[in-house]
Amino acid sequence: MGGEDAVGVYGDLFMDPAASKRLAKAMELGRGREVVLGVVEVNDVSRYARVVVESGRVKELVEKPAERGPGLANAGVYYVPGKYLELVEELELSPRGEYEFTDVIVNVIRRGEVVRVFNLGADEWMDVGVPWLVIEVNKLALAKWGGRSVRGEVEGTATVKGPVIVEEGARIRGGSYIEGPAYIGEDADIGPNSYIRPYSVIGRGCRIGFSVEVKESVVFEEAHAAHLAYIGDSVVGEHVNLGAGTILANLRFDERNVKVSIEGKRVDSGRRKLGAIIGGYVKTGVNVSIMPGVKIGSYAIIYPGVRVFRDVPSRATVEHDWL
Repeated sequence: MGGEDAVGVYGDLFMDPAASKRLAKAMELGRGREVVLGVVEVNDVSRYARVVVESGRVKELVEKPAERGPGLANAGVYYVPGKYLELVEELELSPRGEYEFTDVIVNVIRRGEVVRVFNLGADEWMDVGVPWLVIEVNKLALAKWGGRSVRGEVEGTATVKGPVIVEEGARIRGGSYIEGPAYIGEDADIGPNSYIRPYSVIGRGCRIGFSVEVKESVVFEEAHAAHLAYIGDSVVGEHVNLGAGTILANLRFDERNVKVSIEGKRVDSGRRKLGAIIGGYVKTGVNVSIMPGVKIGSYAIIYPGVRVFRDVPSRATVEHDWL
C-alpha cells in the first residue's frame, strides 16, 4: 500500500456531513502531510480506543482500556497521507484476534510524527454498534434534518401533521394519519387507515396497509405489512413480508428495559420499549406474535399463529411456538 492519501470512516458509524468541513480544515492545518484523527467524548471509554491529547495533538492511543468511565475516544474517522499507508502491511493480530487500524496511528505516534485531532459533538456522531441503535441514529437524523416536504400524493382524507417528508411517488391513502418527524420513501404506499407515529422511517417501495400502526421504527425498502399489523420500536429489514395480524411487541409486563442477545450474552438495550430486529426477506404468517428484543435472522419463515420468545436463526423455518 501507499501512494494516494486516504480518508476512512468506520462502516458502523453515523457522522454529520457538516463535520467533514472541520476534518478538511484540520487537513489544511497539517498541510496534507499529517495524520488527522476524529475524537469524541463518550460515557464509557473502555468500549473504544482512549485518546490522550495535548495541544490539539495525539500523545497516546490505547485500544479498549481496562478502566471504565467517561473520556475522549477515537471516533473512527481518519485522514492518512499516503506515505503512512505502508504501515498497514506491518499490522499484526491484536490480543483480540483482529487487525486494528488504530495500530497504524500508534506506530505513527511512536515515530514521533504529528497526529492532529478534530472534535465531533454528541449530536454529530453515533456508534451504531448494536442493532437497536439503527432506531436511535434515524431519530437523530430526523431531529437534525427532518422538515416538511410533501412531494408524493396525499389523499384528501389523510392527515400529515408536523415535519414529515413524503418523497416523490409515495402515496398516502385516505384515513391515514402521519405524525412527524417521519420519513416516507419513494414509491411507498401507506394506508388506507394506517397510523405512522413520530420518528418512523418507511423506506422506498414499502407497503404499510390497512390498519397498520408503525411506532418509532425503521422499515427498510420493499418491506410489506399489508394489513392489521403493529410494528413497535423495531427494525424491519428489506423485502420482509409481515402477515395479517403480525404483532412486534415492544414492552415487557414488568416495564423493565428490554434485553437483547448479543454474541451469547444478554445485553441491556437501555430502552424500556424495544420490539423486534428482523433481517431481510423474512416472512411471517397471519397472527404471529414476536416478543420484545427478539432477533429474526434473514430469510426465516414463521408459520401462522406462532409466538416467538427467542432469537430465530437465519433461514430457519418455525412451525410451532418458539419458546
